[in-house]
Amino acid sequence: MAQEQNYTVSYKIDVEATQGTRQVQDFANAVKSLLIAKNDITPALTNIKNMMSEIDRVFRTKSGKNGIITLK
Repeated sequence: MAQEQNYTVSYKIDVEATQGTRQVQDFANAVKSLLIAKNDITPALTNIKNMMSEIDRVFRTKSGKNGIITLK
């Protein structure tokens, strides 16, 4: 008859992931920079849009068409 034996196995696995970790961190930093840039530019784009709407309103004729300005 076969004899049953139990064993306990302990092991340690060392993985060198420095390059992969660095690449993930670089990607996260790039995304963070893009989000900061978007947050900085959004108010500027809103101001430009409002300014263009105001210019359009000022130069629009009563018929709703843009008037033509001629300089002499």
